[in-house]
Order: sequence, then C-alpha cells, then structure tokens
Amino acid sequence: MVTQPYYEARKPYPEILTLLEEAGADPSQETARTLWLKNCSNPSTEHQQAIATSSNLPQTLADIRHDVDRQAKLQEIRESADLLREIFAPRVQSGKMSQQELDAEIAKLYAQSGFEPPTAATGDSQ
Repeated sequence: MVTQPYYEARKPYPEILTLLEEAGADPSQETARTLWLKNCSNPSTEHQQAIATSSNLPQTLADIRHDVDRQAKLQEIRESADLLREIFAPRVQSGKMSQQELDAEIAKLYAQSGFEPPTAATGDSQ
C-alpha cells in the first residue's frame, strides 16, 4: 500500500513495506478495504460509502481520520461551551456579566480551536 513516490523515497517506509510483504502481508487495497468495512467499530454511512468507492484508499482513510478527529474536537468544545454557560449563568442572571460577554468568551473558545462559533442559524449549539 505504501507505493506512492513520496513514501518510496523515504526511510523507513520502503523497509517497512518489504518486511510486511516478507511476513505475508497482502498489499491489496481490496483486502484492506474489506477488513476496514468488516472491523470498523463506529463507521458512519458516509465513511463506509467513501471507503467502498475509493480509488485511493490510503488518502481516503487519512481524510476520514481527520474528519473523525475534528468531530471529536468539536464535540469537546461544545461540551466546554455548555459548561461555561452553566458556570456563568448566575453571573449573567445577577447582572455581573452580560450575555454578550459570555457569548464573546464562548466565541473565543471556538476560534482558538480553529472552529467557527455557533450561530442561531446553524443550530450548532445554544
């Protein structure tokens, strides 16, 4: 599977590929595709379709990994934003902090992590 020029010219990839093939590894993308579709513990329908139809399986798997990591990070940020709302609700209710100030802090949390802050239109969050 590691046969793209970038990897062929860099150590340790050629050596790893050789060792795997000598040990009996099957370099077929179809075998890898079948194993992934059979063994993935939490595939989305979108990801299953992408894997099933991919002509460049390693890149598709890397893209999926990036997507999964990004979604996990976004969920973490949403939970942090919900916690900030809960913690600072009494301050907002008492007038010690405005809702706009709290919204600005939450927007900073999203921005610092490379995400757009949610809006009422996106329904991303509260």
